[in-house]
Amino acid sequence: MVPAILIMITALFTLAFFQYREVPGIECHANVRVFKDNVELKVLFSYSIKAGSGVANVSGSLITEGKITGRISRVTTFSYVQKGKVYSLQSNNAVKSNLDTLDNATLGQYLPAFYLENATHLILTIVPQNNSGWVFSTGKVPSFFCEKSHTS
Repeated sequence: MVPAILIMITALFTLAFFQYREVPGIECHANVRVFKDNVELKVLFSYSIKAGSGVANVSGSLITEGKITGRISRVTTFSYVQKGKVYSLQSNNAVKSNLDTLDNATLGQYLPAFYLENATHLILTIVPQNNSGWVFSTGKVPSFFCEKSHTS
């Protein structure tokens, strides 16, 4: 009887440990520059990804012939399904802040709809790079290195 009680207590403690342990997530940021013709989109992406949901912040400037012609400031909340290093993201709420002066048609030339509209999908491959961050890729092409954010 005593061994059965010990096994049950051990099982409960093990279950509690795995249920309440900290699940690792991704907290990172990346400075990205996209060039098309004589226009540059210069943005900072910040990601917080954990336990099936996440937030992507995008802020920066659209620069035409060396002059700022618009600003982007968006927050997209999303849910995701992960299979290995592949993340299938679906935007839940893409919010444009008051600081944002660009329309979706203009930004759509430089960014996926995922960052601009609700209920859109984005498939990312996210590969850890030592302890410094992650490489985000679409398809087989690396898009950017997302540096691990250090929170206090």
